[in-house]
Amino acid sequence: MRSTRRTEWKIHWKKYKHLYKGNRMERRNKWRCKWDDKYILDSAQKVGG
Repeated sequence: MRSTRRTEWKIHWKKYKHLYKGNRMERRNKWRCKWDDKYILDSAQKVGG
């Protein structure tokens, strides 16, 4: 991993840290997990035939 990437991430983390903690993010993660499962299943079915 390049150092520039790491510094970019640090800047991003400073800006968005408040979004990653609290119930809001948890809820979004749950939704994303659900959506990911559905999407993965759908794509797998498409690939399967």
